[in-house]
Formats: sequence, C-alpha cells, structure tokens
Amino acid sequence: MLQGNRKVIEESPAPCLDDAARTQLWDAALTLARLFALRGLVTIEFLIDARGAFYFTEIKPRITTDHPLTEMRTRLDLVREQIRLAAGEPLGFKQSAARLDGCAMLCRLTAQDPQQNFMPSPGRVRVRFPNGPETRVDTYVYTGCVAPETYDALIAKLTVWDATRAACYARLLRALHGLSFGGIATNASWIEKFAQQPDFARGDYSTVSAPTPPRETDALTLRDFAVAAALLYARAQTTAQPTIPPRVMSQWHRAARALPE
Repeated sequence: MLQGNRKVIEESPAPCLDDAARTQLWDAALTLARLFALRGLVTIEFLIDARGAFYFTEIKPRITTDHPLTEMRTRLDLVREQIRLAAGEPLGFKQSAARLDGCAMLCRLTAQDPQQNFMPSPGRVRVRFPNGPETRVDTYVYTGCVAPETYDALIAKLTVWDATRAACYARLLRALHGLSFGGIATNASWIEKFAQQPDFARGDYSTVSAPTPPRETDALTLRDFAVAAALLYARAQTTAQPTIPPRVMSQWHRAARALPE
C-alpha cells in the first residue's frame, strides 16, 4: 500500500499471487540477476495489473528498507550475509536452506502529519513500542530523542510474523494498537485506520487503495487542544498584580498610598 510514492504497508507473500505467478516472477528476477551478473543483496521489483500481467520496474542492488519481511520469513540475517559477501566470503547458507515460511507484514512509521497533507513533524519524541512474540521494531528513536527536520521522515519499521495471513493480520492490529507516539505527529493512526478496512483484511487492495485521508481530528489531538485551551483560560483568569506585603511596607509606602489622585 502506498502513500504518494512511498510504501507504507507491505506484506509477504503477496495475497494477489498464486504459486504459478510467483514462480514466473522468481524466474524473471533470476534471469535479470544473471544478465547483469549481480552479486550481493538485490531487490528486483515488478508491478502486477488486475489481469495478472506483471511489468518490471527497477533493480535495487542493495539492502532495502523492507528487508525485515524477508528476514522474518526466512530467519536469515541478510545484513550479515551482505557483509560476508563484501568481505569476499561465501554465503553462510545453502539455497536449500532458504525457505519462506508463514506470512509477514511491515509498516513504515514516519514523522509526518496526516492532518497536514503529510508534512514533516519534527520534535522531541515520546514513544512506547509494542512487544510480544514475532513482533519486531527497527528504529533509532527513543523517548527524549529528537526527530530532526532534515533527512528522511522514516523513524521506525514495525514488522510482525505468523503462520497464516489471518493470524499475522491479527498480530499486526495488536501491535499497532500497542504503539503510542507523543510530542510529534506520525502516520501511525492513519496506518491503523487503513489496516482495519475490510479490503485490507481480505487482502483485496492495490497501490491506489489508500487515498489522502480526510482532515479528521483524532482523540489524542482533541485532548491536546482541550488541555491547551484550559491552560490559556486559566492564565487569562489569573490577574496577578504586583503587591508589597504590609510587614515590609515603610511609612513612605503608606503615605504614598494615602495621597489623593
């Protein structure tokens, strides 16, 4: 699922593919890899239309942001394997050991405000990440750190795994519900709302299934507005005037106050 041109929710295996189509994609990817003599971690991307035809889009000859999906399904450390290859060492596993098990889903969490057309939202972060079995968070942020206004808005990746898509989907919803950000606006609540849609639950969605959300205000934002309004009201009602306690007033003070206007 895309927001603009950015992948926001990804899953593996793709629910729109059957085994025959998946084998065709693998064969095409291997043909391209051999054609360019690619060595190392490589992602070869395709788009699939509603008729099932697929189209090559790009080659990424590097480790990609969504590599936790593959790691969760294969239980292989892809970063370690990339380092081994760069050092001139062979892969640490045989092809027969590269098995894809279960289903994995990944969300890209960004410091962007869905209420402001996904404008960057830098600031000091308060965060509580979910935990539990088969729940993984890749991030650099922690409570008290600052999400900068420069560089990419990506602040975390949340990945879950389970044996079936239905179980993986349920685990994703639990993880998103257990996620909490403060201090900055993020796309977390927007992702959770999309993930709860029936089309996504069925796996019947596409790259255009997530239009720009309406400008609705969530409960946490309303709470923050209410607190800010209450503080402003309390400050306006406080008429603090400078006074001098009687015990420190001299005769000059008393006489000055007694003078006529």
